[in-house]
Formats: sequence, C-alpha cells, structure tokens
Amino acid sequence: MVIVIKSALLHRNFRFLFLGQSGTAIGMNLFAFALYWFVQDSTNDPQYLLWLGLMMSIPQLISVFGGVIADRGDRLKVMIRFESIRFLLVLILAIYVGVKGGNFWVIASLYLLMNVIGNLSSPASQALVPEILPESDWASGNGLIQGVRRFAGVIAASTCAVLLSFVPVSVIFGFYSFLILLSLLTLFAILRNRAADDSSASTDPHDGSTNEQLSWWNSLVQGFRFTWELKILRLLIPIFILENVLYIPYMILAAAWSDVVLHAGARGYSLLELSIGAGAVAGYILSSWVSKKISLEQGFVLFSGLQIVIVLYPAITNLYVNMLLLFVMGLGSAVAGNFFFTILQKIVPSKLHGRVIGMLTTVVGGILPLGTVISGGFLHLFGLHGAYWIASVGLAVTAIVQMIAVYQYSKTNTTHSSSLQG
Repeated sequence: MVIVIKSALLHRNFRFLFLGQSGTAIGMNLFAFALYWFVQDSTNDPQYLLWLGLMMSIPQLISVFGGVIADRGDRLKVMIRFESIRFLLVLILAIYVGVKGGNFWVIASLYLLMNVIGNLSSPASQALVPEILPESDWASGNGLIQGVRRFAGVIAASTCAVLLSFVPVSVIFGFYSFLILLSLLTLFAILRNRAADDSSASTDPHDGSTNEQLSWWNSLVQGFRFTWELKILRLLIPIFILENVLYIPYMILAAAWSDVVLHAGARGYSLLELSIGAGAVAGYILSSWVSKKISLEQGFVLFSGLQIVIVLYPAITNLYVNMLLLFVMGLGSAVAGNFFFTILQKIVPSKLHGRVIGMLTTVVGGILPLGTVISGGFLHLFGLHGAYWIASVGLAVTAIVQMIAVYQYSKTNTTHSSSLQG
C-alpha cells in the first residue's frame, strides 16, 4: 500500500496539487466548523443552520455547468480563476466579521457565493488528476486526494473547538483565505512546469479542442446522454438522491444536536465531526486492501451495509456511543464511495469526466435544497430529536435497499464489464 501511495507522489506536479489541496481542505473544514458553531452560538436557533444548509446546497444545482466549463477549456486555468475569486470572497468575509461582528444575512450571502464558485470549480478539480498522472497512478492519486480531504475534516474537528476558545472566528476565516492563496501558488507552479517541461512524466488525456467544437447546449446534452446510458448510474442515482436528503440533519444540525441533546457544547460537536471524519479516513485506507480481495460490487454492497447501524444514533443519546456509530457509518460510506468512484473512473472517457461529475453533483446534490426544507419541516413539527429519528431510520432503510439493489443487479450480469455499462 505504501508503494502504491508513493508512486503518485513521485510526480512533481501531483505533489504540488496534493500540497495545495491538503491546505485548502484543512482550511475549508476549519472554516465550516467555525461558521456553523458561530451561527449556532450567536443565534441559539437551529433554524439558522438550515439556512446555511440551503446556502451550501442550492449551488450544487449549477455543478453541471462547471462540468461543461471543465471539459471545454483548460481545467488547470479554470481552477486558478475560480480559486482566485474564492480567495477574495473568504478574505472579505473575514474582514467583515472581524470589523462588524457579522450580520447573519450578509454572512449567509457571502457563503452562498463561495459555494457557487466552489461548485463551478469542483468538476475541473476532480478531473485534473488524470491530466497530471499516468493512468497507472490514477487510483493512487484519487485515493490520496479523497483521503486528505477527509483527514482534513478530522484535523479541523479535533482542533477547531480549541482554536475557538483562543481566537475569534474572523481569524479562522482569515487563515482559510491564506491557505487558498497558498493553493493558488501551487496551481501556478503546475502551470509553469507544464509549460516549461513538455516531457513531464504526467499525461494529459483531456482533449479540450474536441469539446470546444460543440456548442454549450450540445456539450451539456452529450454529457447528460452518456450519464443516462450507464446502467449502474440509472440504478443508483435515485437511491443516492434519497440518501442525501436523509443525511441532511447529520450535515447541518450536528452543532445543535451536541448543544441541545447531548449537552456537550463545542467539544461534543468537535468530537462528533472528528468521529465521522476518522471513520472515513480509515475507510479510504482500508479500501486499498479490500479492492484486492473482492470485486467492486461486492465491496460496495458489504460496506454500504455498515450504514445500517445509524438507526441506533437517536436511540442512545450518549456522546461516545454517537461517536462510535458515526465512525462506523463514515468508514462504510468512504469505502463504498471510493469503489463507486473507481467504477466511474474506469468507464467514463477522459473528455467527459467533468460533465459526468457535474451531472452527478447536480442531480444527486441538487436535491439538497428541497431536502433542507423538508428537514426544516421535520424540525418544526417533531423537534430536533424527532428529525434525527426520521433521518436515521430512513438512512438505515436506504442502505438496505441499496445493498439489495446492487446485489441483484450484479447477479444479472455475467461479466464485470457488463455490470458496469449498458
């Protein structure tokens, strides 16, 4: 496993990308933790967390356009442009909160703009690894990038509560803007190396000229048609949509759960986030070994089943039991998600990577605004505990349906390749 990881890091441009992504991932998680706790602490009303959830989820509807941008142009330059804008937005927010103290709606508006930029940039970011690594190192590179993003969540969850007791949130916001700036410098380094060294060990399978010959509309249609023609996506997308809706309380109400139900304050919130992040990191490490023992479909079914334990979460309102359940769910979700991403990477042509990623984000993630509204209704009608009960039981049922569907689907295909494509 160590040799596999080192193989990707041997490439200079990937080392720059990994360094920049590591920094921004840490900063983003620190920022999100501090923002949600700041809003909960200053308003003492979980409804405002739902508004933040909407500001985070609504922009996912435009990811499909980010996919078109990524496939029609230079993905590295696309990232540089969008990261520059995000740097300015975060810096403005840090200065505003530090000077004015912060009006919720101003903060929420800036947060919305940040997420718009992030969702336009995301397809280019996720499709960049194959451009700077040879195909033999794609799995290693993607595993490192995904793993460090989750590990950043662990770092943020384990340190942010302590940081908030010593520094104001504006300092954490400012630190995030500094890390974005460092990431921009690594992207410029990659750009310089690519221009100066055409004989680099990395490869560039992306052919932007072909996509540029198509109109925006035809590029969009081409991506949608290819996405729809994949049998595995037609099967799983509806399940993923429902799963995302049910997961919303765990995404945006964790601060309130720790404060109101567990009476554990910022420390409990930090430990809950730490647990699910640590589970995900363990999952990404474990998936490298598991993928050599069983098929992708078998691994997906097996580790999706671990999410069933979440039904116990609202039943046992103990911080340490909740931490254990989140760890198990995070582990299962990470392995299943990594296997799913590996399947897609193998069957989607490089020139369509951005659009397929954008389509998935838009279709699956685009339901989150409606899901946030639904969660708000549950919160209003049944209270915080009731909203978690509905989400937990629903997630367990969804995991069972997902396991059965993929198991039966894999049984109807006699070869591995036929199980992936329509």
